[in-house]
Amino acid sequence: MKKHLHFYMVVILCVSFVCCIEKKRNHRIKNSISQKASELPDGFTPIKEVDTVFTPNAPYRISRKIRRLRDGHLLITALSDVMHYDGKSLSKISKPEGLESFDALEDSKGNIWIASTHYGVFRYDGNFNLNYSY
Repeated sequence: MKKHLHFYMVVILCVSFVCCIEKKRNHRIKNSISQKASELPDGFTPIKEVDTVFTPNAPYRISRKIRRLRDGHLLITALSDVMHYDGKSLSKISKPEGLESFDALEDSKGNIWIASTHYGVFRYDGNFNLNYSY
């Protein structure tokens, strides 16, 4: 009986030690998130839970890249979609059917370039008219 008592005491001490460490870790993460939220550009609000602004326009597949544009807006690239977030709403940039996007960048002139997985690089002009193969 005494052997088991010592064993259970050790287990209880270990569990409480791990719980304390996890609680401190979670507290540090929350502080870090709060600090980063205060560094957001004007007009952006931190998303603490799943926000309904994303639900109708969320990417269908995995998001690959998130880029900040010169105006502070975000460009989010997923294989199936390219989205634009202006701090209030998320909108999809329409693109040709079957075009899988790999990355997106903004050049010095403000043009948005989208790299596809199989069809080269496209400059987004509202219609994806230009295709630059590599």
